[in-house]
Amino acid sequence: MERERSTVRRNSAERNWPTLSPTEQSNRVAGGKSGQKNGRSAVGGGTKKKAGEGGGSGQKRAAGEKTGSGQKRAAGERSGSGQRKASGERSGSGQKKAVGEGSRQLKKAQSQPEVMTIRSGMRGTAYTNSGQEGRNQGYSRATGGQNRVQGHSTAAGGRNRAQGYSAAAGGQRRVSSRYLGEDELRRMQNRHTQNRKTSQEKRRHSARRSRHLIYAGMAAVCVLVLFLAAGRIGKRNSAEASGQSDMILAENKKTTDGTDLEAANVSDTGERGTAPPDIPAKSWTNHLPDIGAMYGIYVNQVGWSHFFADNSYCMAPVNQFITAFRATVHNQPEDMTGTIAYRVNLSGSGWLDWVEDAREGGSSQGAMPLEAVSMKLTGELGENYDVLYSVLQNQQWTDWMKNGEEAGVSGAGLRLDGIRISIVKKNEGGNTYAGNIDPTKPMLALTYDDGPSVHATPRILAALEKYNSRATFFMVGKQAEKRMDVVKKMEELGCEVANHTYDHTLMTKVPPEELASQLARTNQVVSDACGVSPVLMRPCGGARSEAGMNIVGAISMPAVLWSIDTLDWKTRDAQTTIQTVLEQAKDGDIILMHDLYETTADASEVLIPELVNRGFQLVTVSELASYRGGMLPGHTYSRFRPQ
Repeated sequence: MERERSTVRRNSAERNWPTLSPTEQSNRVAGGKSGQKNGRSAVGGGTKKKAGEGGGSGQKRAAGEKTGSGQKRAAGERSGSGQRKASGERSGSGQKKAVGEGSRQLKKAQSQPEVMTIRSGMRGTAYTNSGQEGRNQGYSRATGGQNRVQGHSTAAGGRNRAQGYSAAAGGQRRVSSRYLGEDELRRMQNRHTQNRKTSQEKRRHSARRSRHLIYAGMAAVCVLVLFLAAGRIGKRNSAEASGQSDMILAENKKTTDGTDLEAANVSDTGERGTAPPDIPAKSWTNHLPDIGAMYGIYVNQVGWSHFFADNSYCMAPVNQFITAFRATVHNQPEDMTGTIAYRVNLSGSGWLDWVEDAREGGSSQGAMPLEAVSMKLTGELGENYDVLYSVLQNQQWTDWMKNGEEAGVSGAGLRLDGIRISIVKKNEGGNTYAGNIDPTKPMLALTYDDGPSVHATPRILAALEKYNSRATFFMVGKQAEKRMDVVKKMEELGCEVANHTYDHTLMTKVPPEELASQLARTNQVVSDACGVSPVLMRPCGGARSEAGMNIVGAISMPAVLWSIDTLDWKTRDAQTTIQTVLEQAKDGDIILMHDLYETTADASEVLIPELVNRGFQLVTVSELASYRGGMLPGHTYSRFRPQ
């Protein structure tokens, strides 16, 4: 028997037995001790009692007390006459249980974190890592009978039905898998892994739901902000315009103060009898720069408009009228004196006093329309430049007036619905024209849609600057937001900035309110980028609707189409674009291209010098229209042929 157990232990050590965690090991030991406390057995005769009751002489208390002569605890001590109880071994009469062997097995079991179940000879002999080898959990019955109480071990015969039993000899053992095998450990690990994955998935789901709620809240806030902004666009112009006016006035005052101080110093030096120092030449003496006007209007019940660029159409919305007006000068050299002065004829009040440099002419607080205007330049500015202006009255643009002449008919009950201003260099002995354009020569308007882009648009602008030409850019608002430096460059070169909706929205696919919001938002983006607001729009894809055109007129914009479509977006071929333009171009044409494509930039670098060489003036759409009948809000134009 000892040889058999030795063999078993060697085989056990060589196997890769599954292990229990420290928590499971402690639970096993605690369970065994609990069974010892709650059970007791009768050695003879043998009626089994409930835990804690006495069974007469010869009965042994499981709590470790001595109960009767010669009886001792079952944990390896003597029990009865000459009988030894060893955990998990047979305990019948005439058989010895070696305490030393039990102690050695106990120590070895405590040192091995293994769970082993082997069957050799006896059916169901078990070794566990709980520190007890085949422990007697609770009661042990010496003789036959059937043991049904949890924690019992039967010494001989009978059938063991309880959980965790060990039968010493014979009988049938039904083990309820208290000793974990490899499969059960694997199942336990799988369950633990699955539980962990389930918990992680729940946490991820909760995090996703929280993010979705946050995103939904942010989207709602953005929609609300856009709605409020669209509703207030027309009503917040006064404060912005006043701020712009104050800035302009401050800059002009700084320039004037500097000039006056310099003059005073020169005068003072002369009075003291010392020779005045050499006065440096003006920065503009040998080369007069291009200077432009910037102007805006106050529309009754709407407010101040943005400032518009030189020679742009500044018009009141349909069925509205102008009650006040203001203007200033753009790109004037710092060492050049003078400014722009103007006066207005206000219905019911007549001609008002002259005002200067972005101050209000008329009455933004009243409800009477303007009937006529007059303008002039002062100081060195007036010595070198002319100011030209025209007004929209009775649905027609008047001829150009200049330098103090009256534009518009006063005293006839006709109101002003629009104003255009242009500042140009004087032409000694010849005529001057708005925008420095000669209306007697052929003109073309190059237009570019959908930009600005990163590379193509700057290349086109460089070609225009090189050949002293201009073009009109119908920009998508969200593109302009990304390239605000390019938008500013357009305005500096005298090109026209125009509106192509905020995200290329088709007029026929959205309600009128959405179209109005798109146009207003793009106007604001462009104004923020370069200081002037678009006055023209182009319907995306050329698609128009009656409701959409009513909106266009309500925000005082004409719609511009084209007379030559290069299809550059489709062919993506520079040579095809060049050939299309050169074969079809005539005086007054509006040519459609797109500044999104490098091939269009390639074509433009060839077309611009070639068209100039053929005698065409490359101008903006507004400049082209200014000498060909003009434009009105809410109307559509595709060409301006000579009249």
